[in-house]
Amino acid sequence: MLSRSCFVLLLLLAAAGTVQAGADQPSVIVEAVRVSPPVLMPGDQGLVSITLTNTATASTKTESSGAGSGSGTTVSRSTEINPVIEQVALDGRGDLRVIGGISTYRGELGPRQSVTLTFLVEAPSYTGIFFPVLSVRLRDAGGLRYPVPVNVNTPIAGLRQPALVLKQSTIGPFAPGERATLPVSLLNAGSADATDVLVRIGGNGTGLFPVGTRSVDLARLPRGGNHTFFVDLQADRSAGTGLREVPVEIAYTTTDGTRVQGVDSLGVDLRGRGELAVASLKTEPVRVRQGDPFDLIVRMDNTGTGDARSVSARVDLPLPGTREAFVGTIRPGSNAPVVFTLQADRAGEFEYAFNATFEDDWGVHSTVRVLHLSVAPSGDALFGAGLVAVVALCGLVALALWWRRRRTAHA
Repeated sequence: MLSRSCFVLLLLLAAAGTVQAGADQPSVIVEAVRVSPPVLMPGDQGLVSITLTNTATASTKTESSGAGSGSGTTVSRSTEINPVIEQVALDGRGDLRVIGGISTYRGELGPRQSVTLTFLVEAPSYTGIFFPVLSVRLRDAGGLRYPVPVNVNTPIAGLRQPALVLKQSTIGPFAPGERATLPVSLLNAGSADATDVLVRIGGNGTGLFPVGTRSVDLARLPRGGNHTFFVDLQADRSAGTGLREVPVEIAYTTTDGTRVQGVDSLGVDLRGRGELAVASLKTEPVRVRQGDPFDLIVRMDNTGTGDARSVSARVDLPLPGTREAFVGTIRPGSNAPVVFTLQADRAGEFEYAFNATFEDDWGVHSTVRVLHLSVAPSGDALFGAGLVAVVALCGLVALALWWRRRRTAHA
């Protein structure tokens, strides 16, 4: 009788020796839900993406059991316990219509493994917040039901946040080489105050750089508040023309203590100025005589920062010929000749006005320069003048001799 009782006791102890050694059981959770777009319009279609994750860090289960009565040994056995997903479905509950995507999914999830399932849904013709239900069925385990919020054209108030906007009242125009002063306003268009506000003016190699104060610090900018300041920018002469942007870094702290940093920009409209000057003056031939045709050549330099376009010039010399000329465009740092073809129909010294007209990014301009031209008498004129001088000289000599003889005769 005693031996029979001991045998039953040994069987009970062996059965009690079969235990689960691994305590890390698999568990499938919904880790993330994303609706795109976040707010659907009535009748629109969107995507609902759901990420399922196995939270277990191990994928095996170890069991130990006694080998038999009186043996004193145990046997261990490890088996995989990965969850098996047999079905995933999204129920629109009569509001949203599920029209595409993965409605039935089957597969294993290893430890820390995730899978993202996407459904194509259609919003109803009316607005509201809807909760289609996600159903996940696991093999040899319970299921999972998860409501997914979908917003159809319904405003939802979130955490109030500041929103800083940079505005400037003017962008120019300014000329390269000049200093641009820009009135700038920092507006808090958000729904909460911004604290520890920092505005820093930078440079990006476009030929513009800040002068003087490069940053603005504000302890607080309340919602709806506006802070105005001035930014001085120096434009290099080689900055070129067109719209140039200067980066502005804006940093502030939100209501929940988050530090927000962003980059905005200031725009500056640069327009080049043309500046024409007379660089040289010559004639061909070099010595102009009366009666000869000649070319009057005026070379003009553009010493400005922009193109001088539609350049034309005229001279008011009282000589026949071409007294107007058209040049075209003279670029900055370049020069071009202005040629007038004239006829020296008279000799003398002439003072005349050289008038040049041109157009640049700022409008139409003109410049006037007073010049001088010498026209020598012709060869025949020189001979006639010399002959007259000789005759006059001979007359004077004859008169002097006659006067001398007369005085001698009276003496």
